[in-house]
Amino acid sequence: MSTGTQQHRANYGATGGGAAPAEGGGEGLAPGQPPGPGSGGGGPRVAPGMTALLRGLVERGTLRSERVAAAMAAVDRAAFIAPGHGGVAVHVYEDRPLPIGYDQTISAPHMHATALELLLPQLRPGARVLDVGSGSGYLTACLGLLVWPGGRVLGVEAVAPLAERSRAALARVVPGLVADGTVAVQTGNVLAGVLAAGPGGGYGCWDAIHVGAAAEELPRELVAALAPGGRMVVPVGPHGGYQVLTVVDKELGAAVGTGGGHGGGAATARGLAPQGPAGEDVGGEEVGAAAPLQEQQQPTPGAGKQPANVASEKADWMRGVRVTQMMGVGYVPLVRPGEGLGGRRM
Repeated sequence: MSTGTQQHRANYGATGGGAAPAEGGGEGLAPGQPPGPGSGGGGPRVAPGMTALLRGLVERGTLRSERVAAAMAAVDRAAFIAPGHGGVAVHVYEDRPLPIGYDQTISAPHMHATALELLLPQLRPGARVLDVGSGSGYLTACLGLLVWPGGRVLGVEAVAPLAERSRAALARVVPGLVADGTVAVQTGNVLAGVLAAGPGGGYGCWDAIHVGAAAEELPRELVAALAPGGRMVVPVGPHGGYQVLTVVDKELGAAVGTGGGHGGGAATARGLAPQGPAGEDVGGEEVGAAAPLQEQQQPTPGAGKQPANVASEKADWMRGVRVTQMMGVGYVPLVRPGEGLGGRRM
């Protein structure tokens, strides 16, 4: 167990509230707001339910860093649950996904913590972050806290009423981040809208991308959208089948554009061996705990029986990209432009 994890247990267990101190011995975020862009007055105390929830994530080893703990403590999950929706309020501080209307869910807190921990190296002040399928807006708020000051988080949600409700929740919970433009939510399909905008609004400009729904194969457009040195977290796998939470890293020297990077070497995939209780029921998301990674080479995308020009094209857009397979998950599907409206939309 790391020193940071031990500090978390002390903070959440002994004080029963308050934000964890920052890594390196600095000050932590004030409860309920970042240091500066909040509404002033010190902000509300951390909800007791959030304190207990975060303590559980620390004890499981899911929540490891001070910065992620502070961000999650500052954003009350209860504010992002649909009011009066099927009595879910009694479960708001439990580690499970919950329905938020329109056939969508807010992910289980352990999945939010996992995504934030994986993206943390890119979540620095001034970073640009794309939150695909932003849903309730909870993770959008946490991301905003981690990239302030000077950063930008754009949530994209195709369900218009859900996008509108998440904007209202963000304005209540992190008003300073909304006012200064750190966080925003746009209604639409990310592939048909945001990424089609070109340089400055889409391809090759995002330091971090979080995708909140499963893609049947690695989305080429989102790989291209990563800036050199950027990272994406995306579940990949068949709809209704076994999916893998996947981390995509683009090398610093990789080129950008709609065709992706052409930098150093073909794609590399690393370890796939989800551990923990097989088939454990954790609300339809995590299937196994993250496994220790063992680097392994896999065939270059596009190899096999495809025509040579198709194989070459796929190999090109994956050059300079490293793929790491983390753990088994179960997400609703992404939907591309022109497809039906079931599941989470891009």
